[in-house]
Amino acid sequence: MSGYYQAARRVLRVEGEDAREWLNGQVTCDLREPSAEARNGVVVNLKGKIMSDLMIHDHGDHFDVLIASEAFDAVFARLDKYIVMEDVDLITSEERVLVFEGEAASVPDGAVRFERGFRWLSDAPLADELPRFSDDAREEARLAVGRPSFGADFGEDTLPQEAGLKSYISFEKGCYVGQEPIVMLEHRGKPPKRLVHLRTELPVGATISQEGREVGQVTSSRGGFGIARLKRKALEREAELTSDGPLEVLGVITL
Repeated sequence: MSGYYQAARRVLRVEGEDAREWLNGQVTCDLREPSAEARNGVVVNLKGKIMSDLMIHDHGDHFDVLIASEAFDAVFARLDKYIVMEDVDLITSEERVLVFEGEAASVPDGAVRFERGFRWLSDAPLADELPRFSDDAREEARLAVGRPSFGADFGEDTLPQEAGLKSYISFEKGCYVGQEPIVMLEHRGKPPKRLVHLRTELPVGATISQEGREVGQVTSSRGGFGIARLKRKALEREAELTSDGPLEVLGVITL
């Protein structure tokens, strides 16, 4: 499959004279220079744990930030807290959008195209125009390509490197909220757990063992593919991973 639709996201617009400098200090990706390309990033808490992964569209004088719907309120509160004297406005919308990743064989007329293959689609026309992209179909497509999802495969107990989101982090840009634990892990240690792409029919929640000890758990599963969170040390050993059904590790997830 060449692409998939992600679960619905909400859009937060960030504008004002200080928007670029301020937002750059809140997220893991580098926003110092304008870019026509959408950028992937993460907003984290003070412990460096993920509050949501982000897609950020830079319009020069403002930004549109796509946030996981279930995390939107918490992320908004976290960002709003860090506006002190800056000229920054956060503008919310109740609209939810779907995002297509990859090369689309076809999309409905009127879909708005963005760089890097992202498309926004409002939820409203989905039932009529895209019945093939039901929640189940989107989940199958996501897992076929091994793309982890906030809330299912990673969340506020996860550092970005554990979720395979290292490419969403700039280690050159300077300070941002929650930076220290992420940088310390990168330079002084290794992620204690990793997400892996599986070929399996095991259900969500199934435990994975190695030499009689539990080392992980399936976090997503559908259509013969899944994602699991495993202890890094288990992946470094040659001993077989076992569970209540067949599983094959297709690779460690790195975006």
